[in-house]
Amino acid sequence: MLESIKELQSSLRDLSVRLLVFHADPLLVFQTLHSQCKIETVYSMEETGLDITYRRDRALQVYFKSAGIKWREYQSNGVQRGRRHRATWTSDWHQYMDQPQQHPDWSQWRSYSSPLLSELALPPADLSVRADHVFQVGGESVAQERMAGFLRREIHQYQRHISKPLTSREYCSRLSPYLAWGCLSIRQVYQALEHEPSRKLSRSERAFGSRLRWHCHFIQKFEMECSMEFRSYNRGYRKLAYNTNETQLQAWKDGNTGYPLVDATMRCVQETGYINFRMRAMLVSFLCNHLWMDWRLGVEHLGALFLDFEPGIHYPQFQMQAGITGINTIRVYNPIKQALDHDPDASFITRWIPELRGLPAPFAREPWRMTQIDQQFAGFQLGRDYPHRIIDIEETGRRARQILWDMQSDPEVIQDSRRILRTLTNPVRNNL
Repeated sequence: MLESIKELQSSLRDLSVRLLVFHADPLLVFQTLHSQCKIETVYSMEETGLDITYRRDRALQVYFKSAGIKWREYQSNGVQRGRRHRATWTSDWHQYMDQPQQHPDWSQWRSYSSPLLSELALPPADLSVRADHVFQVGGESVAQERMAGFLRREIHQYQRHISKPLTSREYCSRLSPYLAWGCLSIRQVYQALEHEPSRKLSRSERAFGSRLRWHCHFIQKFEMECSMEFRSYNRGYRKLAYNTNETQLQAWKDGNTGYPLVDATMRCVQETGYINFRMRAMLVSFLCNHLWMDWRLGVEHLGALFLDFEPGIHYPQFQMQAGITGINTIRVYNPIKQALDHDPDASFITRWIPELRGLPAPFAREPWRMTQIDQQFAGFQLGRDYPHRIIDIEETGRRARQILWDMQSDPEVIQDSRRILRTLTNPVRNNL
C-alpha cells in the first residue's frame, strides 16, 4: 500500500498535483480538513470491507450529512450494493465490464492550494518502505507490467500449473494483490484479456476469465451477507462443537504440524504472502477438518498473512473449504496425496523446509516413513530436526467426512441451504 501511494505521489507531482496522506482517525481527518478548507464533495469507491471499515463509513456518513458534505460512492468491480438476490447478476456484471474505462486528464487539474494545509494538526503518514521484498512490490506501473506479461506469455501455461505450489508462482497471474489494493481493476484485466472480441480465447484464457467473474461473485456474496465475518452463514453448522487444542493450533500457525506440504505452504505464506488457491484450501481443510477446529480460530491469522487479502473472498472461501456452507461439495484435503500429485519431487517442500533438504523425495514428503537406519544414513532425526506428526490424517479425515456428510441431512442445515441458494447463488444454475 505504501509503495503504491509513493508511486502515485511521484506521478502526480510531475503534474503539479499534491497528494496529501494522513495517518489518523478518518473522522478526525475530515473534521480538520473541513474546518479549514470547506469540503464540498468526497469521492470514493464502494468498499466491501470488514465490520471495522463499515462502522468507520457509518460514522463518516453521519458527519458528512451534518456538515452538508456530499459523498459520492462509485460501484467497484461489478459488485452491487443493496442486492437481495442474484437474478441477472451475471449479465449485469458483463455489462459493467464492457463499459469504457475512465482516463482522467490530469493535465487539466490543479491542486487546491492553501497555507492552512501545511499547518494541519494531523500526523502525516510514514511512507518509508521496507527494502527487503522477496516477491512482489506495489504500484500501478508494476501491476500493469505484470498484467501485460502474464497475458502475453504465462497465461498459455496457466491451466497446466495452476494447482502446483511451486510453478504456480510463475504461471499464475499474481494480479490478486494489485486487485485487492486498487492498483488494477477487474475491468482493466477483463478488457485486456478480451481486447480482440473476434478472437477465440484458448482454454487457459477462458479459465482465467471465469476466475475474474468468480472473484466478484464471492465479494458479492459477502456484500449481501457480511455477517459471515463472525459466524457460519449456514446457521445449521453453528451448533457444531470443535477441538480447542492450543498446541495444535500453534503448530498449524507456525508451520510445524509434521506434514511437510502443510508446513511448507504456511512458511511460504509467512515469508511472501502468496500461495496458490489449492494450497490455501489445503491449509484451511487441515485446520478445520483434520484438526477439527472452528474456522474462526484461523481466519484472521491467514488473512493477516495474505498479500492479497480480500474480505469478500477470504471469508466465504474459508467457510466453503471448512465444509460448512451446506451447498458446496465437501472436500477434505489429504496433504500426502496433494504432495504426491503436485510436488512429487518435493522441490516446493524442500525450498521452504530446509530441515528436509538432502532427503530423497519420498521421505521429504513423508519423513515418518523413515526407519532408524534411514535416519542414521541421512544424518536426520525425526522429532529433533523436524517434528513428529501432530495427528493421523487417516483417522481425522474419516471423522471429518462422517460428521460433515451427516450434517448434510440435518433439517436446519437443509432449510438454511435453501435460503442460501435462493439469495446468494445464480438461480439459473440452481434451477430456482
